[in-house]
Amino acid sequence: MNAEEASTLFQDIAGIAAGSIIGYQFAHRGRFSDFGDDSMRLTITDLGTDNIPGGNPDTILFTGDFSTSNQAWRYYFGRLDNNPTLGNTIRFAYESLNGLDPQNGNYIDAANFGLNAGFAPVPGPLPIVGTATAFAFSRRLRKRIHRSASTHLG
Repeated sequence: MNAEEASTLFQDIAGIAAGSIIGYQFAHRGRFSDFGDDSMRLTITDLGTDNIPGGNPDTILFTGDFSTSNQAWRYYFGRLDNNPTLGNTIRFAYESLNGLDPQNGNYIDAANFGLNAGFAPVPGPLPIVGTATAFAFSRRLRKRIHRSASTHLG
């Protein structure tokens, strides 16, 4: 999100009905900071009836700061249950906050925001199916070993 200077990455979304509950989710990782974790801010703003940033009246629906080391990705998510939309264009903005060294910065991945975002990640069916298959295989293997041992001993 920043390389040689502090920066902001944003997207404006129109057409979300007034009173809707929106959310966000994204993965974040610091780049290579020698000063500790790399930080960023997510701001979700209703751009008001004129749908222009800085116009009248913009309403900040959410702002949050997130810090992550450069050692591993961290997944963040949330829903704005107490701040429903107002029916105007919504701006989702990721802003770099590393003032000590702007060459350090932020990696963002798996970003999703809007009506269907902000839920905790749920494990898919594959781990469950894999566990069930492994359990069934181990039971069959134990039966074979038991039968084989009985045949050789008896």
